[in-house]
Amino acid sequence: MVWSDEIETFVETHIDDDVRFLALKKHTLQGEELRSALMQIELRQRMMEKLPSFTANKATRFPSRLATEQCSSEKTAGFKREIVGGHYKKGVDLTGGMGIDTIALSKLCDEMTYVEQNPELCEAARHNMPLLANNVTVSEMTAEKWIEENRGEKVGLIFVDPARRNIKGCKVFRIGDCTPDIKKLLPELRETAEKVVIKLSPMLDIKECIEVLSPQSVTIVSVNNECKELVAIVTDSGNGTEIEAVEFCRDECMRMKFTLGEESSANEEYVDCLQKGDVIAEPFAAFMKSGAWKTMCQRYGAKMLAASSHLYVTKGNFPGRMFKVSEVCGFNKKDATRMLKGKANIAVRNFPMSVAEVRKKFGTVDGGDRYIFLSTDKNNNKLIIEGTKI
Repeated sequence: MVWSDEIETFVETHIDDDVRFLALKKHTLQGEELRSALMQIELRQRMMEKLPSFTANKATRFPSRLATEQCSSEKTAGFKREIVGGHYKKGVDLTGGMGIDTIALSKLCDEMTYVEQNPELCEAARHNMPLLANNVTVSEMTAEKWIEENRGEKVGLIFVDPARRNIKGCKVFRIGDCTPDIKKLLPELRETAEKVVIKLSPMLDIKECIEVLSPQSVTIVSVNNECKELVAIVTDSGNGTEIEAVEFCRDECMRMKFTLGEESSANEEYVDCLQKGDVIAEPFAAFMKSGAWKTMCQRYGAKMLAASSHLYVTKGNFPGRMFKVSEVCGFNKKDATRMLKGKANIAVRNFPMSVAEVRKKFGTVDGGDRYIFLSTDKNNNKLIIEGTKI
């Protein structure tokens, strides 16, 4: 990140201007300085919703596009602070990055240490932390180096968000493939900290997370029906793992806690016959990821369409997108040709065709106000379900 007094003045002067037009004009700034200034303006404008406190302070600096795009939102960082809870004399973020999680968790600690091996990120953090958190110290080193240098020291809280790209730059999500390798470091982390908080890929299988980390809890977070992260909390508690699914949708937050044992012992409940006027629900991403299929039936008084359909018939509040059924019929050539022509939003659940195959075969155009689910019932009969979004 290139920075100077001239860049700072330029950013303050043009903070609300269109970056596209600024890039076409002549300025006193040129080359790398101009590119850096334009990046600051662009990211400040783009990140107002994701990082409102960060962008509200005109003195803060964005270290890079990649770090900004990959960092937690302030909403999810604040939620991590909520589920971690407690008060700690000292906390450590071993993978500082943009520092959004560091800032959020620093509010639980008397002292907080930001650890990061990237010099540019550390430079930005040294500038930003005094503006946003007054108890954070920046340490430029790897997570492994910090652990080595502080071996034997006890801290209250350690947070780590392993990088999910390998040395070739390819995306990875398995715990042992990320950097640092939490699977390898976990014994030392547990020895060092009262509580270890690990942010994981939303692609990671919940059962793998539990088998590898033996956490006290795993929280799955989705925002606007997009799964964003898994947060595992590891302590000395040996009471099993509690799983929580959380969905942030506009100004609402829906949450559900359960255990794998509870899901295993829950009764299966299926709808006998789906009819026009019924309300079907598709669970939000976090709830879908959790695998709490039978538990959702019991908690929300819903019934499953089939064991693997992941669609529910409900009469009340449910953590998912809900649709009022306007028509339901069997999947036959006549009805499929009639219902699948024109514009429609298609979803398949436990069905032998993909969305792309359906569109190609029946000429369906994506979009419009019609929502159609292709699925099967408890007797494995193929269904076409059209609904109106509630």
